[in-house]
This record gives sequence, structure tokens and C-alpha cells, in this order.
Amino acid sequence: MTRSPFSQLACDKLFLIPLALTPLAASTAAHSADAGLEEIVISASPHQRSVDQIAGNVTALAGDNLAAANRASLGATLAGQVGISNSSFGPIAGQPVVRGQSGKRLAILNNAMASSDAAAASADHANAFETLLLDRIEIIRGPATLRYGPGAIGGVINLIDNRIHAEPLSELEGALDSRYASNGNLRGIAARLDGGDGTNTLHLDGAHRRSDDIDIPGRADPDDLDQPNGVLANSASEIDSAGFGYSRHGDQSMWGFSVNTISQDYGIPGEHMHLEEHDHDEHDDDHGAEQVEITMRRTTLNGRWSYSPQGAVWQQLSADLQYSDYRHTEWGVTDQGREAEARFDIEQFDLRSEALYQLSDSSQGALGLQYGERRSEVTAEQPLTPQTTTQNGGLFWLGEWQLAPLRLELGGRLDWQSIDANGRADRDDNGLANASAAIIFNRPAATSWLPRVALRLDRSERAPTAEELYSDGYHAATSAVELGSDALGSERALNGEVNLRWSLATDNQRNIELEATLYRNQFSRYTYLAAVTNGDGWQHYSVDTESCSNSLADFDGLAELYAEAPRCYQYSQQGADFSGVELELAVPIGTHHTLAVQADRVRGKLDDGFAVPRLPADSALLRWSSSYDHWQWQLSGERVLAQHRVGRGEASSAGYTHWAASLSYQWQQFTFGLAVDNIGDEEIRNASSVLREVAPESGRNVLFSVRYTID
Repeated sequence: MTRSPFSQLACDKLFLIPLALTPLAASTAAHSADAGLEEIVISASPHQRSVDQIAGNVTALAGDNLAAANRASLGATLAGQVGISNSSFGPIAGQPVVRGQSGKRLAILNNAMASSDAAAASADHANAFETLLLDRIEIIRGPATLRYGPGAIGGVINLIDNRIHAEPLSELEGALDSRYASNGNLRGIAARLDGGDGTNTLHLDGAHRRSDDIDIPGRADPDDLDQPNGVLANSASEIDSAGFGYSRHGDQSMWGFSVNTISQDYGIPGEHMHLEEHDHDEHDDDHGAEQVEITMRRTTLNGRWSYSPQGAVWQQLSADLQYSDYRHTEWGVTDQGREAEARFDIEQFDLRSEALYQLSDSSQGALGLQYGERRSEVTAEQPLTPQTTTQNGGLFWLGEWQLAPLRLELGGRLDWQSIDANGRADRDDNGLANASAAIIFNRPAATSWLPRVALRLDRSERAPTAEELYSDGYHAATSAVELGSDALGSERALNGEVNLRWSLATDNQRNIELEATLYRNQFSRYTYLAAVTNGDGWQHYSVDTESCSNSLADFDGLAELYAEAPRCYQYSQQGADFSGVELELAVPIGTHHTLAVQADRVRGKLDDGFAVPRLPADSALLRWSSSYDHWQWQLSGERVLAQHRVGRGEASSAGYTHWAASLSYQWQQFTFGLAVDNIGDEEIRNASSVLREVAPESGRNVLFSVRYTID
């Protein structure tokens, strides 16, 4: 792959260090047992606002709550939060789905910089980082999302670590964590160390995690009696990560850099097809069954500079750079050996610069620009996409006004994108307009019975990606032929949200917290990947004719060839409506206990009358949390309903009940943990998972952990 001229640049903060896996309750909320829906300062907001000062529904995971929620994938880590589910493609490749939105409609950032991997291109591609030992995870929606890119309808997920320290450190800090989990025989160890003299700060981290095939109740595919019982074949994984960071702080400025490397080796559950032209006399071997394994390697360099003048209108000037080199290979494994089916090479450079200003105590804002260049190449016998170079850029502005008791937020963003595709028509999308307006009513102190009310209205627009435009080939990991369309226009949507939050004092000085959110997203051009059908049924791919067809004549009249051939999927566009509701309630019981309830529902319908593919099912959670002296414990039960509102060609998914419990004890600088996940060993098949019919979620799992901290 040709090297970018930016290869020599050191860049900003990437991300995280892994700790080890912590599969606690699948429904751990973002709030502590003692604080209910506690206020947390959100760094994704330009002026470090608290949750109550930001329009829209905001979730923040940090500290013990983040440690309790950690899983092998980002999607599984966040799946317990209201309105978020996991589009699992096995234990490792699990991506978050927020209010039914995923992929390019969800901005996944690391320290406010774009995640430079291939996860948004396909559900089988894992997010290229460890989910453990992050300092915090923030999920934010509203005008602040315009700081990070266009079309983030689902919101922004910002993963925050401390490789480049925002504040000076004058002591030694660190942690050492070891874990063992019964399901999959998970073994993990991770460590980090930070030290500084008040001016210079160093950071080191590293982790290793390995797991065998996970245990499941029953067979992965109940209709295939040849499969092993109680094991999800080809679900083993191994992950390694290492990082280094340095930062230097002056009176009004700071600069720093970091480097991180991560490798992931993991299997894709289910059998896949190896396509080759068939011999008419021996058609049983035409489409050989195989397993698919993925190996991923990524190295990322980051750099950051900021200057904070005192007593000036401009509060802070900053610039972030990031360069990454990513390679991911999909291997077909058969009895005859291991063969590379496809290799994805991605080289990416990102620049982000921002200026924060304050005109008065009641008027603040931010101006900024972004630029990105992404070079992608797929090497395969039949490349899924051509070699492409995508360039994009944008200018954004956010303004905030405090007009007590009202707060007004306005934002605007203008973007462009160009794609240079080898052998295909180039694509230019200019004038991509995004705008957002929000108003917040914060109740006066004397009217404690009134709620805090936030109203938000957005207009979003996103240009199609190279995969959506140019895909034309067989993708072994998804066992499907994927077809793009160069006729796609930019995706546009109008989005509205009403958010209410009550906080009512009790006799024991702990508040009852209630939050409710209603939202609707109306797309004029919604881009999605769906199975190709016509009046006669599904279309499958015929190697001999090199086309998608449902005519048996194209399969030599052999029904078994047709049945074994992969389906064809097409990127298409039409209008769509999404609507949903989210509820959270936390009630303190005495001094040490909290009872919490959360529920969410999302509906998505295309203009042709079919449901949007892979929508999450309705869910409700009940959780009891307690904290006393050095002990903390938690018991939760989550009910997920059956999903019968499915997309074209999809099967319904059954409902289930998930029980989980955890117990921890802190002694001096040690924390000992015991957790049981999926206590009832329930068969769980996520409605938002592409592989739900052949790859259920993990069965019962018992986790032991020991953590030692230096502070």
C-alpha cells in the first residue's frame, strides 16, 4: 500500500489500555448506587458542562461503574445503558447500536479524534481498541456532536484515556489488574503507570487477554444437529495492546504525543462459503464450507497542542493530529489449510483544530475545523471495493447563551467529501449542511417539583461512504455478496427530542431521580443494506453467471446449488422514520441501597412499509445496588421482549430474561471482585445481531478479579 505523505507525523491521543474483561451485569447503569442519576462533567462538551447543562440525553461511564460494565467489545460494554444495544458478530466484533443507529451514523471517538479502523464498514469488523482501563466513556447527543463530524444522528461515543495528560501530574499513579473468567477460560492481565514532576508526564500501558471458544446453552444453530452442543465454535480470541505517552505543561500551554499498537485475532462464528466455479459433475464441492478468522494490526500516533491565554476573549486554542496504519486480514480455514480471503489496508490522517471563546459570563462558543484523508485498499481474488482515497473537511460553530432560567444552544457545520476510486467514477459531495438548536429550562431553586426540560431540533446530512457506493463482491466474513450503488445521494434527516429530568429530595438527603426522553428521526434518504428480492423470492449469487439471480436455470437447475449459494445484498435508499422513548428512575432506600428501573423502545419503518433491519427489541431493567463500608454488591434482572418487527428477509427473535450479580471488597489498595453473568444460562439472541440465528450470546459466566492501584 502506498504510504501517505503524513506518515512521519506524530499525532494526538488514541486510546486505551486494556485491563481485563469484566463481564458483570449486562445491565449496569451509568450511575453509582449512592448518587442515582448523578451529575458528571462531560468533556465532549466544549466548555466542560455538567449533564444538567447539556441538551439531550447524556450518558457517562467512569470509575467503578465503567469497571463493572467492561466487556470484550465496545458494544457489549455499553449494552446495559438505556437506548443502547449490541450488534454482536461474535464475542469480539460487537458494535454499539444507539436508538437503532450504528455505523457511520454513530461517531466513535478516542479523546475527540475519529476512530481509525474499519468497524463502521461492516458488522464483522471489531472496533480496534481494548475496552478496558479507559478513564471514562461518554455518550452525548445534541449540538455538541457537530464538533466531531456530520451526520452523527445516533450521537457521539467518546472514549477517554490519559495517554496524553490534559493536566500536569506530580506523583506516581498506576494499576495492575488480573482476571479469570470461567466461560471461555478467559485469562487477562493489564497494567498502566503514570508519573510526572508537575511539568513532564510519562505514561506506559500494556495488556494481554486470551479466551477459548465460549460456552452457550444448546447448539449455535438449533437446526444443525452436526454442530457441537454447548460451545460456540470459532469464537476464541487473543488481544494484545501497548502504549506510550508524553506530555509537557507550561503556565498557559501544553503539548504531548502518544503511540499505541494493538493486535486482535478472533474467529467469526458460523460456517462460511468459499466461492469457486463448480464442476457440474461434482457440485457437492462447489461451495466449500469454511471457517473465517480475522487478524487485525493497527499502529496509531497522536499529537496534541493547546494554548490557554488568560484574560482574553479566546479561552483556548488547540490542535490535534492523528495518523494510523491499519491492516486486517480475513482468513478462510478448511481441512486443507488456511488461505487469505481478503486483506483490508487503511491509512488515515486526521487534523482537528478548535478555538473556544467567551464574550461574557452568559455567552460562550467554539469555532473549529476538521480535515481527514483515508486511503483504503482491499486485496482479494474478487476485491469487495476498489482502491479509494477519501478526503473530507468541515467547519463548525457552536454558541451558548444563558438567559436564566433558560439556556440556548445553537450550532452549524458545513462539510465536503471527495472520493477518488480506482477504475470507478470519482465522487464529490459539497455543501453538506448540519444544524442544531436546543433550549433548556433549568428549574428555579424554589420550585423543586418542576422538571428540567430540554428541547432539541437537528438537521443532519451525511455523504455516502466508499463501501456504500462501490461494493461489488463476495465478503467471506458475512457470507454475502454486497453491492453498492453510485446513484446514492447524501443521507438527510430531521431529528427532534424532548428530555425531562426530575430530582426530588428525600428525608435521607438522597434524591429520587427520574429522566424521560422522547425522540423522532425522519429520514428523506436513509441508506441501508438489505437482501435483494423480487416477486419470486431471494436472489443468490451464481459464480458461473457472475450475477445475482433466483432462477434455477442459472444454477444448472440444481436446487441444492441455489440453496448453498450466498445471498445478495444491496445498498439502497428510501425514506424512513425512527421514534422512541427512554426512561430511567433511581430511588434511594435508606442510606446504603438504591433501586433503579430503566426501559427503552425504538421503532423504525421504511417508506415501503417494512421495518428497518436489525432493530433492537424493547427492554426493561430492574437493579438493586448497595454499598456499605468496603463492600459493594448488585443484583439486576433485564427483560428483553421478542422482536417481531423485523426487516425484509429477517426472522423474528425470541425474548429472554437476563439475571446478573456482582460483589466486590476493597482492602487498602486491593479490590477483589466476584461476578456472575447470565445466571440462568439463558439462550440470548440479540435482535440487532446479524448472526443471531447461528451465534447466541455467552452462557453463564463466573468472573474473578484482583486489582492493585497506586495512588
